Amino acid sequence: MSSNNVDVTLYPVHAAYQVALELAKAGAFNNSSDRGTAFINAFDKLKERFEQVQEESNNK
Repeated sequence: MSSNNVDVTLYPVHAAYQVALELAKAGAFNNSSDRGTAFINAFDKLKERFEQVQEESNNK
């Protein structure tokens, strides 16, 4: 990943974009017949999880 990692607890959407882009750079979606849909699905799952992490962090 890049040296400027985004804080998940502050910016969950940006962090999800960063991880999804790094996955794409690593070729994680190359074996999918519909890479666009695979990328969007991965981003949506990451975003959902990172928003949960942010919520859990705010509740502490």
